[in-house]
Amino acid sequence: MDPAELTLAASLHALVKNQASITNNIANAQSVGYRRRAGTFIPFQNELQKATNNGLTTPVYQEFGDFSQGRIQETDDRLNIALKGEGFFQTRRPGESGKTYFTRVGTLKVDPNGTLLTGEGMELLNEQGSPIQISFGTQFKVDSKGEIQDLQSGEVLGKIGLWKFKDPSKLRPLGSGLLETTPSAGAPIRDRFTTVTQGSLESSNVDTMQELVSMITVQRHFQSVTRALSVVEQTADRLNQLAQG
Repeated sequence: MDPAELTLAASLHALVKNQASITNNIANAQSVGYRRRAGTFIPFQNELQKATNNGLTTPVYQEFGDFSQGRIQETDDRLNIALKGEGFFQTRRPGESGKTYFTRVGTLKVDPNGTLLTGEGMELLNEQGSPIQISFGTQFKVDSKGEIQDLQSGEVLGKIGLWKFKDPSKLRPLGSGLLETTPSAGAPIRDRFTTVTQGSLESSNVDTMQELVSMITVQRHFQSVTRALSVVEQTADRLNQLAQG
């Protein structure tokens, strides 16, 4: 395949991936705590300019998480907590040791054993990385630093661990709001500045209108690349015909 065709085909592949990210963002616009995904790649216009100078390179698509703050919405449900700042909750699958995950989804529940869980059934961990125990049916409050207190007795039941990362955009999404650490994201660092709001949830940070505009832009670029690829292929065919006499 001609180098120009290879480059344009790679551009099409990058655009398809970008469109998939945008579609997923729109689909999760109403998901609590969802972080939008964005992508970057060498623009098609730059590739055309390089093609005229015989300096073709293959565009590489890179996707990253956008961790800008979502809107805090009041729910008046004490089992809902929202984060304001850069921090994350740390969670672990029940009965699993060592491996932990991070999330900003603050829908909580208490299992019959009194363990505080996320809505997805993951154990919510304290600052020491241990599950938080609350007697089933206990009414509790959570202060801005994540400290949990029994409303009736005033006893402190635990403190929710809050963590941040050097580069959260490099965290690996696993679905359902769960994120996994990667070497590029860095090790989790204890976060002293993120605040917790009880009776609220953080909405997704997706701007649906912005995503729709991006989708239209990608579609237009896709059409332009497709037309250019067609022209390159037709030109190659004509040159081959001329070469064959």
